[in-house]
Amino acid sequence: MTRKLGSLLALATVSLCLGCDPPPEVGQLVVLAPGEPVSFSVDGGAAQDAKTVKLVDLTPGEHTIAFTKPAPHEAKFTIKRNQKTVVPTRKNQCYIAMWVTSSHYADEQGNRLGDGAPKFQFLEVQSQPFAPPGSHYFQESDLPETISVNTPAGMYVSGTCKELIAIEEAHKAAQG
Repeated sequence: MTRKLGSLLALATVSLCLGCDPPPEVGQLVVLAPGEPVSFSVDGGAAQDAKTVKLVDLTPGEHTIAFTKPAPHEAKFTIKRNQKTVVPTRKNQCYIAMWVTSSHYADEQGNRLGDGAPKFQFLEVQSQPFAPPGSHYFQESDLPETISVNTPAGMYVSGTCKELIAIEEAHKAAQG
């Protein structure tokens, strides 16, 4: 077993979301704000706002989301049972995925599991709804308190493409 350390992720300009795992009989819509507030409604329901991220429990099946802010548009998406589905808030929204096991966890003796820095995985640009890897979380407070040694923990975040490209370039420069 490994234990979670205090917060070490220093991405102040990148938005992280709120929430926890969905109940097993539903799925979750994940709206990650790309560095600016988002307003939307699902299936013609009440308007909702997200400054960072909003998780919405939904029954499995086909749904429609209507964004009114930052730019009006609609998207159709499918919710599967016990799965999170991210719907981009705009065309070509940028996301970054990173492993945080070495930055957030230590063994039972308190020895960090790596060099202490998050490990950059990839930067991607999405326009269509997608299901992120199950081992990824959307904010630090959602990370499990303990994980087994061979279980990775990841963060999936959105921000402006400019911010995330800068993170990717810094990561590449650090690796030489």
